[in-house]
Amino acid sequence: MKQVQVRYFLHDFHWRHGNSEDYLALLPDRQAAEVCQFTHFKGYFNALAGKLLLRRALLECEEPLSKLANIENGVHGKPFHRELFHFNVTHTDGLVAMAWSYDLPVGLDSERIRKKDPYLFTKQFNAVEMQGFSESEDPVRAFFKRWTQKEAIVKEIGDGLTLPLREIKEGPSSTFHFRDEKWNTQEISVSKNHFLNLATREMVDINIREVEF
Repeated sequence: MKQVQVRYFLHDFHWRHGNSEDYLALLPDRQAAEVCQFTHFKGYFNALAGKLLLRRALLECEEPLSKLANIENGVHGKPFHRELFHFNVTHTDGLVAMAWSYDLPVGLDSERIRKKDPYLFTKQFNAVEMQGFSESEDPVRAFFKRWTQKEAIVKEIGDGLTLPLREIKEGPSSTFHFRDEKWNTQEISVSKNHFLNLATREMVDINIREVEF
């Protein structure tokens, strides 16, 4: 079975073992500049943590750290490297996570569970899904689960929010179908306050590890 690595960092917007200046200095100039574009502290923190997860993945895989300087962005913003593993980074309040694989593209999406009315999102969900929310014991959790599943698929494809989410339809056993293609989604349990979902086009074996910075 093909392999996917997932690393995640749960935080309260504080570093455990260092400070922002020292961590920023670990990045190539281009990556550091991308982080510094964020003027709001939370955005800055999450962007820096995401870059640090990518750097750690390079170290784990014994890849040259020089490859960090050559990360490109696709047409819709998905980062990639032509001579590196497939990867995807996600962040939400209190969580930054990254998935990578040498075997196949990956999509990863996260959300912190919070009060939100699922019925405001009728353009993103079809009638079957909306009925499922209304019949669920916890419509908010049902909403965030489905949202992260679909967003993970969109991120795997790499076309951004140009894709019509309501046309991504659920099949059996957490599979989803869109334009004659199929994805598997797997929920990754990291905390009771977050949903984290991985999307791939095949069933995969996932190695999951929490990290700290």
